[in-house]
Amino acid sequence: MQTIGERIYLLRTARHMTQSEIAKRVYVDKSTVSRWEHNQAEPDHRTTVRLSILFHVSLLYLMTGKKDF
Repeated sequence: MQTIGERIYLLRTARHMTQSEIAKRVYVDKSTVSRWEHNQAEPDHRTTVRLSILFHVSLLYLMTGKKDF
């Protein structure tokens, strides 16, 4: 089962974005993005909403990997 960190990594790389670019757009430090992608931490609720908007995916998909129908 894929983790939220793995989904963030896949969404980021599919869009050819750096960790620094993601960090700036969701108001966190680059090292925070790295921790998410390495499953050492998870984004808080507000940041998860920002990530879903940035990546144009639903909160459900970002948090669970399930697609909306």
